Amino acid sequence: TCTADVTVIDDTDPIITGCPLSQNVSVNVGTCSATLSDYTVGLTLSDNCSLSGNLTVVQSPVSGTTISDTTAVTITVTDEAGNSSVCSFNVIVVDDEDPVISNCPADQNVARGLGCAATLMDYTSGLTLSDNRTNTVNLTVVQSPVSGTSFTGSQAVTITVTDAAGNSSTC
Repeated sequence: TCTADVTVIDDTDPIITGCPLSQNVSVNVGTCSATLSDYTVGLTLSDNCSLSGNLTVVQSPVSGTTISDTTAVTITVTDEAGNSSVCSFNVIVVDDEDPVISNCPADQNVARGLGCAATLMDYTSGLTLSDNRTNTVNLTVVQSPVSGTSFTGSQAVTITVTDAAGNSSTC
C-alpha cells in the first residue's frame, strides 16, 4: 500500500473590480484641504477559494484622512491564504472656492473737474481680501475702469479678485 497526502494550496490573488480612477475632490469650505472618502465601498471583490469568503480590505490612507495636495490612495485586498491584490489611484484636491472681498466701496459722489468730467480713484486699496488656499499676497486685484479714468455722468466700477486657482469674486 501507498499513502499520500494531498494539500490544496491557494496561490491565486483575489480580484478587485471597479477600482476608482483618479478622483478630483473639492476643498472643504474655508480650508485648503479635503477629506478622503471610503473608496472601498462600491468595489466588487472575488476570490477563487476563500474558505469562508473572508477577504480583508484595507484603504491607505484611511477614509476621513485630511489631505491638502494630490494623494495616492491604495486599496489592498487579501484572502485567507495571504494572497493579495492592490489597486491604486490619485485623489486630487481642487480649489474651487472663490476668494472673499469685504469692505467693497459704496456708491460714491465725486466732484466734477474741468469740462464737467470726474476722475476715478483707486478703489482697491480699502478692500479686505481673504482666500481659503492662498496668501492674500497671491491674489490678483483688478479695477475696471482703472484708476485715473475720466468720465462724465455715472460710471460703474467693477473690482475683480482672482486667486492662484483661477477662482474669482467681484464687487
